[in-house]
Order: sequence, then structure tokens, then C-alpha cells
Amino acid sequence: MSEAKFVELFEKRAKEIYPDSHISRIESPITAPGYPDVDFCARGVNVQIEFKYSENGLPPEIRPTQVRWFKKRIKAGGRPFILAKILVEDEWLYFLVLGGNIENLARASSINAWISRGSAYRIFDEDEMNTGGWFSIFHIMMKRIL
Repeated sequence: MSEAKFVELFEKRAKEIYPDSHISRIESPITAPGYPDVDFCARGVNVQIEFKYSENGLPPEIRPTQVRWFKKRIKAGGRPFILAKILVEDEWLYFLVLGGNIENLARASSINAWISRGSAYRIFDEDEMNTGGWFSIFHIMMKRIL
């Protein structure tokens, strides 16, 4: 799998859970530096999601432009998220991270920082993702107040 395939899986699950949802993929670092990969809207709730994927045991890169965008969006009342799929000691883990934690993660020098600092709102393993984890992720993102 790659980050692109991870986003495709998200889109598939989104349409299963919210058939009338609207998803826009944004991949334009020149015209929109730092803007998250996906803009997702369902039932009147709009969120932006930055996807991260790492299979080498290292924390995924978070660019300074992403940190700046997240900080501005949060200041304006937005609720962006990071959704990451990371291989940790031979186990795939899925991290749902509230956007306010992006600075901590940008400074992380190891995967342990993603786990131990409490940066993730919720961590799912592969079994959980296959038995309701996607529903939980969408439920958390769609809540108007966390």
C-alpha cells in the first residue's frame, strides 16, 4: 500500500458510511502550500484531513507549510485532522490525530513520540479497522465538538 492507496481506501469507506458525502483530493503544493490531502464534507460537517503513511519505522514527514496551515485553520475555528497508517514493529497502526497536535508530531524523531506523547486522539490496529474502526474514525471526525 502507499499513501495514495490509503486515501483511496478512505474514500471507499467514506462512501459506504456516508453515501452523499463529498470528497475533494487536494495535491497542489504550489497553489495551496500546506493544504491537507482531502477535504471531506458529510451531513453539513466539513473537515480537512492530511494523510500520512510510513512503512519504514520512521515518523512520517510533516512539512513547515503544513504546520502553518493547520495553525491558521484552527485559529479560524476549523478542525483539521491527520490520519496516518504507520508500520510499528511489524504491526500496522492507524492514528487519528487532532490538528492541534501537528507541531508535536512535526518535531517527533521517532514513532514512539506518536504513541507516547498522547498526540493521537485514537490509535487503531488492523483488526479494529476491519471490525468497525472506520466507523469510529468517521464518527469522531463528524462530531461538531470534540
